[in-house]
Amino acid sequence: MPENHTTPRPANPADWASLQKAAAIINRACREKRGIAIWGHDDIDGIASVAIMLDALRGKTEVIYYIPPKSVTHYGLDREVIDQLLARGASLLITVDSGISSIDEAEYAAAKGLELIITDHHELPPRLPKAVCLLNPKIPEEGRPTPHLAGAGVALYLAAAMDGESREDWLNQHPQRTAWAALATVTDRVPMTSENWHIVRSGLGFIDGNEVIGRLNDLLGISSEQGLSPRIISQTYVSLLSSGISQGFRHETLELLQGDFDPQHWQELYSEEQLWLNRMEEQVAAKTEKALADPNPLKVLEDDQLPWSLVGPVAGGVRDRTGLPVIILGRKNGLTAGECRGFEPFDFVALLNELKRFFLQHGGHKPAAGFTVLEGREKELIEALRKYGTKDPALILKAKPSKKTDHKLVRLSEIDAALPEILLRAPFGPANQPPVCEFDNLLLPKYSQPGDRYWLRYLMASQKNQDFVSCKCRCTLDVTHKDIFYLDILELKANKY
Repeated sequence: MPENHTTPRPANPADWASLQKAAAIINRACREKRGIAIWGHDDIDGIASVAIMLDALRGKTEVIYYIPPKSVTHYGLDREVIDQLLARGASLLITVDSGISSIDEAEYAAAKGLELIITDHHELPPRLPKAVCLLNPKIPEEGRPTPHLAGAGVALYLAAAMDGESREDWLNQHPQRTAWAALATVTDRVPMTSENWHIVRSGLGFIDGNEVIGRLNDLLGISSEQGLSPRIISQTYVSLLSSGISQGFRHETLELLQGDFDPQHWQELYSEEQLWLNRMEEQVAAKTEKALADPNPLKVLEDDQLPWSLVGPVAGGVRDRTGLPVIILGRKNGLTAGECRGFEPFDFVALLNELKRFFLQHGGHKPAAGFTVLEGREKELIEALRKYGTKDPALILKAKPSKKTDHKLVRLSEIDAALPEILLRAPFGPANQPPVCEFDNLLLPKYSQPGDRYWLRYLMASQKNQDFVSCKCRCTLDVTHKDIFYLDILELKANKY
């Protein structure tokens, strides 16, 4: 059972001392009408974190934000931009989803008289930066929530502390903030346990009921009538929202989340994404075949034609099919960049840190990370990655997904007894995987194949359909926030009688 079952409610914002300190500093700055700047990161987690903080600060003081484009020279704070923030009137800078490794830049900000609060969730460096407050759940502290919070989860806690929240149902007090935090928690692939589980369980309905998402659904013809799950969100919204471009002091996706967007522009982006999503299975299959042909256990693939928003999902698909860590290099804003997907104990953070000489910027988590390559260093990087893959192949081969089966059944009708427990465990994600079922005699449409998804109610009503064929099937079960179940096929083989 997931860790959330021993954590019946999320940690209370009032119990995290560093959180309360940061909130007090921000609230004082608001009362004094000082200029505040929010520094984000150019992914959905970083963008959602900025959106949450802007919402918490709305109407309290002058606020600006900056989200470094992927083409900037390094990850984290930047001295030149710090000077620009000061020139625009900022006297307090709050980082979200970034900053924990910005040692020199933090000292520069202090020397310039810019007060700095760093909120982040990434792995801690050997030496921490100097700031008036450091907020990272990986820093051991009594009363903190799970160390695996997404960046937007940290921002959600900070916004709640600024509001003085201490109620048990604090996640329900600001639906839009919880919706954005849930979206980020799903996309950042953090463990779906403890506070993350609670944020997503509360947030799925808020995403479905969000006015901006509703407008986007109407514009693009997206239906969420059957409800949402992390898997559905990943397949429906993530690649689209990842397509927005940052211009530093303006970000297309952030403006979309705030309800200010150009319908025609997003329609065009969505149409382009759908064309590629229709080819997703083809891309994953082709790249899996290429990966399996390479004896190196660290799979390194290149594709400068694949839209950047799909590089991560395709890397995840190849990882799932090979059971090995995968790196796909593509093009982002005119530069070579990469997305990494794997299974612990293999550690992509350690890999990227060892090869940091090749990167403009890099960051992420052990099982999922990303980087941007210094121009002209691409071939050297690929050679270094392949060499890294042969350094400790035993560790790489050990990092494989579990093949356990949760429910062994003969026919579909037997699944009814397991559904209440599955409802209690949902939503699913890393460290709380959807239940795996094996059926000896499951009736499916004739041309079913791995990767197909079926509405469970439809299959149950069709088990006497003479056009269906009997199969041995291995599958997972997904469930939406409206208690609608789906069956996702992993493996199948037609029975012969």
